[in-house]
Amino acid sequence: PSSDDDQPARSPSPTSITVQRRFSHFVVLHTALLRRLPGVALPPLPEKQYAGRFNADFVEARRGDLERYIDRVVRHPIARYAEVVTSFLGCENDLEWKRLMPQFLSMSAAGPSFFAHVFHPAFNVDVREASETVERFDSHVRAVGKGVQGMRSTFGRVREARLEMSKAERLLSYSLLSLITAKPSLSTPALGAIEEEENATPQLQGLMNEDGAWCWQAADCLKLTKAVQKSCESFQRVADLYDDHARRTQLATHESLKSVAHPYMTYQGIIDTHRSTSTRYAEALNDNPSDEDVAMRCETVLNATMSEMDTYHAQKVEDFTTLAKDHLDGEIALYEQILVRLKTARRAFDGPQFDELARSPRRPSRFEKDLERPLGPGDVEPLPQPCPHVYDSAPMRPVSVAIQGGVVYDWEEAKVVW
Repeated sequence: PSSDDDQPARSPSPTSITVQRRFSHFVVLHTALLRRLPGVALPPLPEKQYAGRFNADFVEARRGDLERYIDRVVRHPIARYAEVVTSFLGCENDLEWKRLMPQFLSMSAAGPSFFAHVFHPAFNVDVREASETVERFDSHVRAVGKGVQGMRSTFGRVREARLEMSKAERLLSYSLLSLITAKPSLSTPALGAIEEEENATPQLQGLMNEDGAWCWQAADCLKLTKAVQKSCESFQRVADLYDDHARRTQLATHESLKSVAHPYMTYQGIIDTHRSTSTRYAEALNDNPSDEDVAMRCETVLNATMSEMDTYHAQKVEDFTTLAKDHLDGEIALYEQILVRLKTARRAFDGPQFDELARSPRRPSRFEKDLERPLGPGDVEPLPQPCPHVYDSAPMRPVSVAIQGGVVYDWEEAKVVW
């Protein structure tokens, strides 16, 4: 038998810690990253304030955007290991974190020295391929940005359609309930009603018997009436599901689309640096004699910029896979819940449940009181909308842009000095 020493060592379980960070701390993090990692495409810092958002809605909206920001940072293969990031996420002592913040802010900008820490195989860049790569990448991220903007707009209409479906299901419920109770619904006026029918009272029409059945006789209509009433109540629950789905599940997806929006704006510095370096690289190789020192430095920069393009490619696959799966999972969950309600309503029309319904009089539905008041546009709250992306077009300058105005790193300074 093997001893305990022969057993492979188990890796320690990850430890969860909780840190509290204010928005100003995120500004410190973002500022330090911009200064120390000029060759990295960092996500923009979310807005500090959102128009029309207050209290819990404001807190939740900003929390979600900041969570997406930090998720993007820690997924970057270089940024995740920056000292400011590890301290930001790992320093549990608030006093220690406050002591460290001035140090991170006082760090000098890395500038061109950033590329001195980039290691790569020598002479592994083809100048023509490097030039073609950046043009393809430029076209791709522009197209992705345009397509995502269209998808964000379309998704807003999808959510509105779910809300309209909720209203339609609710009106269908009221219509059926009005039919079996002989109570007119102010939300669903009759189409083409004859004047005599409009003026006639339910008692004269004989629509309800003493058991509350939709009939003038005391026969099998009681079972039908109660089964239809169960359907009415199921339609109300279906309407609630559509409404909640549009307000919560689809809102989360709508917000998440911002994580893949405006990639060109994020990578514009990378693209510009790659283009100018490719030009200088070609010139250095064509010099007679060739300037090997300049060519080597150009290769370093090109390796760094192409690495950022590869990072975007990997993250794009992850991001869109997650978005598609989350959306589909949400839709599947919605329709599974709807099916449960509809199947329950359907079973009420089959024996023995259908026969059991005739054993007692019909009890009024709790939704009957709603028949007396019209369902107007003001009765349904508008859908909550996702907060705008920092790079979305807006008549006012985004607050976060103003905050970052003094700390945005100049990509021209990050280029190699020849």
